[in-house]
Amino acid sequence: MTILLSALLVMIFSFIAALVIAIIRPRLLVKSVLPALGLTFVLSVLASYFFLPVWTMLSLAGPNLVALLVFSAIFYALARTSGEGVPDKSISLSALGGAVILVFLLVLLVRSLFGYEETHEAIDNNSQVADNPPSFSEEDTPVQVAPESARNKMQKAMSEVDNAQFYDFGDIQAQVIDGEPMYVANVDYTNLFRWFRGDGTPGYFQISAVDPNDNPTFVESSMQYTNSSFFNEKLSRVIYSAFPSWYQSGSTYLEVDEEGKPWYVQTVYQNRAWTWHTDHTNAQVVVVDPETGEASKYKADNAPSFIESAYSPAMASDMNDKYGKYGQGLLNYMFGKEDVLIPNENGTENKVTPVFDADGNMSYFTDFTSPNEDSDSTLGVSFIDARTGELRLYNGEEYTGAMDTQGARGIVNRQFPEKEWTGSMPIMYNINGNATWVVNTLDPAGLFRQYAYIKANDADVYAFGDTAQGALENYRSALASTDEGVQASEADREEADGTVDRVVITSGAEDASLVQFKLEDDETLYVYNTSSDADAVLMQEGDEISFTVNRSEDIGTVQEITDQPW
Repeated sequence: MTILLSALLVMIFSFIAALVIAIIRPRLLVKSVLPALGLTFVLSVLASYFFLPVWTMLSLAGPNLVALLVFSAIFYALARTSGEGVPDKSISLSALGGAVILVFLLVLLVRSLFGYEETHEAIDNNSQVADNPPSFSEEDTPVQVAPESARNKMQKAMSEVDNAQFYDFGDIQAQVIDGEPMYVANVDYTNLFRWFRGDGTPGYFQISAVDPNDNPTFVESSMQYTNSSFFNEKLSRVIYSAFPSWYQSGSTYLEVDEEGKPWYVQTVYQNRAWTWHTDHTNAQVVVVDPETGEASKYKADNAPSFIESAYSPAMASDMNDKYGKYGQGLLNYMFGKEDVLIPNENGTENKVTPVFDADGNMSYFTDFTSPNEDSDSTLGVSFIDARTGELRLYNGEEYTGAMDTQGARGIVNRQFPEKEWTGSMPIMYNINGNATWVVNTLDPAGLFRQYAYIKANDADVYAFGDTAQGALENYRSALASTDEGVQASEADREEADGTVDRVVITSGAEDASLVQFKLEDDETLYVYNTSSDADAVLMQEGDEISFTVNRSEDIGTVQEITDQPW
């Protein structure tokens, strides 16, 4: 029924033209007008079925123009072959109708061209700007495994599926299941023939998004309505039939509820008044039962609690684009380029990367660079809340001269040329006051090998490790081995003293040494760079010392030892 109504809406101007012609030349009604309308309607039904025109005035204007042209061509052909001829007035009126539609579309185009700044302001009203990205602790910030690695493992486990040759993987989606960040990937049909012979896809795979040693698990759950199904079982058509006046943002993706039941989720939206610009502030989410095809729509912030991505990666990417480029309008972006931020395209999903915070909330990460084509430095990073659409931009002084995601990946790529290991999924965190890239290192088969931590504004300070915690400890040692160490203001420093319980001396940068020690009844690991105090290597267990220190989580960077026995 929805498709038939769509076809009728697409033909509004054709019906008007037919009415005018019937009034001017009634004899043409049976021989030419009605047959032309019938053929145009059939073509409109087919076009509506495959192209799914959204039920809004703006979206229907273009299809109406096409349908009017088709109707006119068919009518003129039938009228001439019938020997009745074509009334001059009908030709003029058809041309006038087409001209009216073209003018209408032109007005909308001009209105849209000058609506970029308003779209930016709408996003800006739901945004926050701060200096530094979130602070990092290995205890409460899950560092994710790259989706390429997860997908590779799932591909190897495909043999668990009956008739595996029928299926392939769909989109991989990050979400929280039972309190743990996971990747979920649905099993899709490979082609029309497989769909015709099949009786629903058999289930989905899931694998930890934070444990590189985890193996995928296949969960059986029959799904009749999927992205890879055809005709009336295709998800985009199911959603359109239920909500034809809403645009669909990106692809439909799978999310799993508390009982393990999969649901397909699709972000939908409408345009801002009289423009083709997305109204990001009014995004909603459609949830489809893949067994029955039943669809329900919710406001993004009222979606069922198991849904992480009420805002799709595609919508988040569009928000970054509009927010970064058009703060001062389209003309400034095209010519002046003042305060223009260009989002990088190195994300894992539609140019953005899903990340989780300590509470399991998901955001989309990306970094911004300059419109200068030769630029390889970042001008800030953004995190977009996947449930609320709130955009948080971090662009403090720490980003001055900081490398972008491409630069971070390049550093990893250059470390292992013989193994052909590459960097993937760079995400920026604030570690000990330093903007730091956390990068996955993958082998040519897409399997995880190591984590890399790279100081964003100093390509010479980096560390690798097999685990997130090990790489973090190595990185903090690398930070402390530089002359800068972990910088902080005088107000951030504090006095400390105690008895040395354990001490170890390691090599640092530029012939300096690192003294790492713990005090009695104190779990903090203190790190001291001996570049300006060579005698500190004489420290022994049992020494009574006093010092000034900058603390960050469970690491203390000693600035100066003020009292010691050596």
